[in-house]
Amino acid sequence: MRDLAAIWDYASAEWEEISLFACSLGAYFSLQAYNGKPIKNCLFQSPILDMECLIRQMMIWFDVSEERLAQEREVDTPIDVLSWDYYQFVKRNPIQRWDIPTYILFGTKDNLQSAQVVRDFAKRFDCTLTEAENREHAFMADGDDRIIRQWIEKSIVPGI
Repeated sequence: MRDLAAIWDYASAEWEEISLFACSLGAYFSLQAYNGKPIKNCLFQSPILDMECLIRQMMIWFDVSEERLAQEREVDTPIDVLSWDYYQFVKRNPIQRWDIPTYILFGTKDNLQSAQVVRDFAKRFDCTLTEAENREHAFMADGDDRIIRQWIEKSIVPGI
């Protein structure tokens, strides 16, 4: 969050208009750091929009109960360290407001954030959602670069 604040300070001192592009966890941290900032528009690719949901999913994947996490405070997993303090922060700080015009690209085979979480967020905050059929979280398969490019072009200049 400190890094994102420093980026904001630099960008806002240099430019009158700022847009945001964020992927995956960067989207979640941007939601926390830039909420209420005067951002012109936002593009989120494969965003993590509900961190509590992701953490709970990781707890299921790696058979870590809430009680165990509370007791051990940190639990290593093959993906990342689960932290009790961070989990509590996430639970205390859900995204309640996001009023920046936002375009979301989401792969229907994304295994880190459910389609329902993304659809609910898009509906709640009036975002434009593009779902890419049979695409995964990383968007690194053949042809994904074309999908991303088309989505960016359409989002930056709606109507083309």
